[in-house]
Formats: sequence, C-alpha cells, structure tokens
Amino acid sequence: MHGACRERQGLKKAGRRPHPGSCANRAGTIILPDMTDDTLSGTGPKTAGAAAGKPAADAPPEYAEQARKLEKIRKKLAKKQEKELLGTSRGIETMFRNASRANYQLIAFADNKASIMITVNGFILSVLMASIGSTFNHTPWLVLPSFSFMLTSIVSIFYSVLAAYPRVSEKKITIQDVRDMKPEANILFFGTSANMSEEDYLKVTEEMMKDQNFLYRTMAQDNRNLGKMLLRKFKMLSLAYRVFLFGLTITLVLAVSSYIANT
Repeated sequence: MHGACRERQGLKKAGRRPHPGSCANRAGTIILPDMTDDTLSGTGPKTAGAAAGKPAADAPPEYAEQARKLEKIRKKLAKKQEKELLGTSRGIETMFRNASRANYQLIAFADNKASIMITVNGFILSVLMASIGSTFNHTPWLVLPSFSFMLTSIVSIFYSVLAAYPRVSEKKITIQDVRDMKPEANILFFGTSANMSEEDYLKVTEEMMKDQNFLYRTMAQDNRNLGKMLLRKFKMLSLAYRVFLFGLTITLVLAVSSYIANT
C-alpha cells in the first residue's frame, strides 16, 4: 500500500480525522474519506449552517468568506426590492396629488373667470338701464344698439352664473353605493360624506385604508369627477365669452349703421 494510505490508516486508528483528500494504492484504487450518515443525509451541522445562510464553525475560511458575501448580496437585493416598491407607491401618490391639485386650481380659475364676466356684464347692464331714458330723447339712434348690448349682457351673465353654480346632491348614500364605485358616491367628495351616516362613513373609510386597490380606484374616480365638473364649467364659460364677443360685434355694427343712417 502507498505510504500516504498507510499514514491515513494510522491516523484513523489513533482516533484522529485524516485529511479529506483522496489517496490511491499501487493498483490505482481510490480510497475516499469517511463520511458519516449525517453528512450524507445533509442534516449535519455544516449543512444546517449553510442552509441558514451562515458558515459552519468547522468550515474553511474561504467558505466562510463566501457565505458572508452571499448574505450581504441577499440583504442588498432585499433592500433594493423594498426601495423599488416604495418608489412605485410614492410615484402613484404623487401622480394623484398633482392631478388633484391641478384640477382644483383649474376650478378656481374657472370660478374666477365666471366672476369677472358677471361683474363686467352687470356693470354694463346697470349703466345701460340707467341711461336708457335719456338715450330715447337725445340720441334715438343708440336705442337699438343699447338693447342689443343689454341682451348680450343678460345672456352672458346667465351662462357665467351656470359656470359658477355649485351642484350638490342631497341623495342619501349607502356603503354599497361606495363599494360599487358609483359616480355620485365618492367619499373624497364632501357631498358624499355629508349624505352618509357617521357609522357608514367611518366603516367604509377603514375599508379603503386597508385595501390599496380600493383607495387608488377611489382617488382615480375623484379625479374623473373633478374633470367632469371642469368640463361643464368651461363649456358654460366658453358660451358666456362667445355670446359676449358676438353681442359686442353686433352692437358695434348696429351702432355704426344707425349713426350713418341718421346723419
């Protein structure tokens, strides 16, 4: 037998663990190191430590270093995934926040435009009504243009008031209406919460806070309702400005033609 093999057997008889390398006899037969049943079954201390992501106590230094590196990589990947999920959630919330802010700013802008139209046309209407008596006596050719401008101001004020007119429903809202995502049942709108009982409102709010999908759908529905409100306001404002522009043009044409006809 080869000298290395004899040395190996001597170590085994002495109760010492031989080197885990293999040795061969002169005939070329390979003698493998002894392996216990625990090692073969994978339940030994080394395997259990590796499964837990930690190096075993009797593992070589290079194995322990590799295990520590793998554990660091695993923790980095977990933190990266958590940051990606957090970033996605923040992005969605930022999107809804910006959309809602823009809609409310446009609503304030539309109401301001309507207020300006009401003020201007109201002033014009009051001046014309105050001076219409003297107009009949001194400048009768201005009567027709004056009536045209008065009619223009009245119609323009009418559409401006419709643009600024708030629509609030007094219909009672139930929890099922909110769950069914009905357009008139959005708890982010004050009209809905005011038409619900306090118990139903608190219950559906708690459900919404627990269900992220329900929360995002409610926010999306609220933005859509704001968009529909804006569309109605700007349609009325557009009609008010068109009527004012068209009436002003007609009034000027009538004034010029009446002046030419009376000179």
